[in-house]
Amino acid sequence: MSQCVEAICACTERGNSTDECRCVAIQEGSTECQNLLPEADLAMWRVNNDCPVNCPAGLVYKACYTKVCEPCCAELMLEDACPSTDRCFPGCYCPDGLVRSHDKCVRPADCKDCQCDGIGSTRFVTFDRADYSFNSKCTHTLAQTIEGASGPNFKVWTTHKACLANQEEACLYAITVLFQNHTVQVIDVSDVKPSVLIDGARIENTKNLDWVTIAESEGKSITVSVPSIYLDLEVLSRGKGFSLRLPSHLYKGKTEGLCGSCNVNAADDFKMKNGTVTENLLEFGDSWLVKGKTEIVGEEESCLPVEEKICLPPAEGQPDPCQTLLSDTFSRCHAIVDPSPYVDSCHQSLCAKTSLCTSLEAYARECQNEGICLDWRGVICPYSCPPGLEYNPCGLGCTETCDNYELLRSSPDKCTASLGDTCNCPKGKVLHEGVCIEERLCKPCDAEGHFAGDVWKPDVCTECSCQSSSIQCKRVTCPDAPICSRGFKIITLANHSDCCPKHTCVPEPPPGAICPEPVQPQCGFGQILKLEMSENGCQDFICQCMEKADCTDVTGELKAPRALGMVATLDDSGCCPKVDVTCRVETCPEPPSCPQHHVAVKRDTELCCPSYRCAVPEGKCVYEMSYTSGLTGGERPRLAMEKENILKSAGDTWNDGPCRICECEQDGNAKCTLSTCPPPPESEHYVYEPAQVNKKCCPIYKRTACKVGTAIYEIGQVWPTSNPCVNSSCIMGDNGEVTKLELSENCKRDCKEGWEYEKPEEGRCCGECKAVGCLVGGKLHKAGAIWLSADNCTAFECIIDNNQPQVISSQEKCPDISDCSPDRVYMDRCCKKCKLPYRKITVHALLKVWRRTRQ
Repeated sequence: MSQCVEAICACTERGNSTDECRCVAIQEGSTECQNLLPEADLAMWRVNNDCPVNCPAGLVYKACYTKVCEPCCAELMLEDACPSTDRCFPGCYCPDGLVRSHDKCVRPADCKDCQCDGIGSTRFVTFDRADYSFNSKCTHTLAQTIEGASGPNFKVWTTHKACLANQEEACLYAITVLFQNHTVQVIDVSDVKPSVLIDGARIENTKNLDWVTIAESEGKSITVSVPSIYLDLEVLSRGKGFSLRLPSHLYKGKTEGLCGSCNVNAADDFKMKNGTVTENLLEFGDSWLVKGKTEIVGEEESCLPVEEKICLPPAEGQPDPCQTLLSDTFSRCHAIVDPSPYVDSCHQSLCAKTSLCTSLEAYARECQNEGICLDWRGVICPYSCPPGLEYNPCGLGCTETCDNYELLRSSPDKCTASLGDTCNCPKGKVLHEGVCIEERLCKPCDAEGHFAGDVWKPDVCTECSCQSSSIQCKRVTCPDAPICSRGFKIITLANHSDCCPKHTCVPEPPPGAICPEPVQPQCGFGQILKLEMSENGCQDFICQCMEKADCTDVTGELKAPRALGMVATLDDSGCCPKVDVTCRVETCPEPPSCPQHHVAVKRDTELCCPSYRCAVPEGKCVYEMSYTSGLTGGERPRLAMEKENILKSAGDTWNDGPCRICECEQDGNAKCTLSTCPPPPESEHYVYEPAQVNKKCCPIYKRTACKVGTAIYEIGQVWPTSNPCVNSSCIMGDNGEVTKLELSENCKRDCKEGWEYEKPEEGRCCGECKAVGCLVGGKLHKAGAIWLSADNCTAFECIIDNNQPQVISSQEKCPDISDCSPDRVYMDRCCKKCKLPYRKITVHALLKVWRRTRQ
């Protein structure tokens, strides 16, 4: 009990009420009791002791909360981040099913705790905060859901092109979000305001569609939100980078690409498209190159990544502006966010001779995400807001406009831009069509331009006022005219500025007096009509000042809101003070900033401050370049991101792609004429095919083959003609053009000795030399001739085989005369022979024997 009393006393000394301190002391005791006796039922102690709980909106009271902490967005991916305990922690907590996000309770899907950042053009920080550089032109997959993964599907591509200042370096050009059948492209060229294309159509202002929301923070960024899949993409202006935010509740372990996988495991962030993890950053980045999507990103060449240069800090003794990150200006955040990677990135910027502010901004932005706002810019990296807007280093991130200011003030979490640098109108004003106006002027009450707080009279008998965008009108009911006493008559006092006529009773004129009807003069401001008796007994009206006490209080009229440029001043030189409203043109707002090539044109010129519309200057044409040269010749439609507007004067001509000649006409319209290409040549001798020429509209027609009737002959082919001595050939001429060549055949009629020319058969050009004999030793032997050698031992015969002369030889075989007596031996040409006994032998028999010996 004494401890309870001491606790109450100590509590009241801190300025708390006795009842409040009593309930706190009882709560501490009941909590300790509940921890010691978990089965005890102490649920009614607050009712019994009159200790109600007042939890902030959105929170609920839990008498025995048994976790050591409350689940929050920052720890959703950690296993058992808030373990259970057997102790009670009474207090106000988020309802079951919600988690803590700073001072609010949100659904887990609203926790955008997966964040991938781009810093400048070549530095990336993955979902798991792995930091690396990748320098490559063309389009790569920044993030996409893994094929087959459950849940929503999307793709985000990043496109880099050659920097304007240095063609060797890659600069961020566009980021594309693909969802279902839709595309959103944010095109950000460093020195031009970012532009947005939805399904290929350019939009000028913020846009809310069924499936996507586009929000612009003036001078800072454009944010693309796809609510149905909880995706936010913020693209920073002037090529400073991007931030892609997703909830881990839906996407943990389900993404891939340059941003890696959101799974609190940086070791697998450099997983290539084929599923393998690499340490080679060039190989990793190149694996996510987007191919075959020219209808979205256009034709791309030279897509090979470039190895990042190693940049060292300035030498000792040399000034190092990157050390600013380690100064007191940023010191409040050093314990939460390590500045070292940002210092390295800053040195990289120095090497590339780009602004180091990008790295400083990235560090400040990361600190802001951790709840630490740094007012760091000063003269280092001053922030430039559009004219009329004021800079706030710790703002919500979204510019307040007529369309969103009520929502942002009631639900700041609806701002999808990053906290920090914000440009807003001065207090009490919001942005509308590029101009800061009073909040009340955002919603007119009617088509006539009356706004909240306005009071006006549509006629002298009706007074209307605008209250909360609704109109309330009151009509004056005039009283009946009074009844005058005997001897008096009623006179109506005319005053066109009053709704109801005023009446007065005046004495009847004396008998016999002829008095004209009193004439009512037009009294000035603050004067009243007064009836006086003249010397002749007649009455007349005069104007005189009303009593000061009867003058209308003009304080409200003096302070009443008025149309732009109308200034109220108090004029107290007359009978009563009055408000003079004059037009002060110098107080009018500046004309709005118009889209490219448009100027602000006045309208409603009868007003003090005219309204404006954006229009093309007179005598000019604004034309959207829609075509360009195809890679192989001819034209192709430009992709949405390639289209651009140009300004031309009346009479100017220009080319829209290679096929269209356009002219700006006097009425401000551009008229284009499409070039007509000639048809292919008609020829009975050659085949013509078109050949496209780079940057030319029409193809040139080249001969590609020869033709005879319906027959086609390729280069190198030969074919006969009607003259058997003449053939035609299809060749490539010296001028590079296919042509026909006639080949005439010259017949060889001179035959060598032993051959004779034989005339050709019908249909052939030339005859041929035919062999007629064998030439041996300069002597011609006709075919079939037989002759002997000088020793008569060898016989020769000339034969013709396949038009080739051949000489066949054969030697005589001598008979065996070993049993012949010498006196009978004799020499017969080549052989010794034996004389036979004499008998008569005929010549025919001798020849028969000779021939047999040859065989």
